Amino acid sequence: MKETKSGGRRREGVASLVALVVLVSVFLPLCASAGDQALGAVASGTPVKKSWLQKNFSKPNWDDAARECATPRDVCRLVLKHVWYTEEPRDLWSGPQDTWMKGRGDCEDFAVCIQTLCKQLGFDATVQLFYPPKPGAEGHAMVIGNWNGKIWMSSNGAYNEIRSIDDAKKCASRLLWCDAKKMWSVPLKDDDVQRFIRCSEQIGAGTAASNASVN
Repeated sequence: MKETKSGGRRREGVASLVALVVLVSVFLPLCASAGDQALGAVASGTPVKKSWLQKNFSKPNWDDAARECATPRDVCRLVLKHVWYTEEPRDLWSGPQDTWMKGRGDCEDFAVCIQTLCKQLGFDATVQLFYPPKPGAEGHAMVIGNWNGKIWMSSNGAYNEIRSIDDAKKCASRLLWCDAKKMWSVPLKDDDVQRFIRCSEQIGAGTAASNASVN
């Protein structure tokens, strides 16, 4: 017997509803179980074991982020996964927790976030600035470190092992469109990084106050 169009639509609608009910009945208990396990683990102080869904789609809190990493490569991958590169109209340095919470930042924000997580894990990591020879030109921030007998660098979250600082200069020169041999670079001490962040916070607070008075 030939089925009418309206009857076919009703049958498709019923099938979709049944499928939705099945999905909800399967995934809700799984989510609830995962939540109960996480709460129990936190209460007992034991590490939380994450499911495949949680590992691939959930974003950890800043306090838990370092616990998911065992190497500098892991740190870079984690930051690159959860932070998007965004150009900023003003070159302001954000604190690592702010960058993590916003989920976006530019080169120095990536560098500070990665360096901070690496430091928490005891890995060698230094924020280094690269500049073209032209005075006043825009620079680029990277992270340079030594781990397991190798030099590594991170530019905008990407992880690469290099032979020397010259390789990092070549990478920066491609981004800044200049001759790598004429570039100059400067490694920043941790105090320098914190000073840049504090100055940027003061500038941002002053701008916000100015905009509020105008409005």
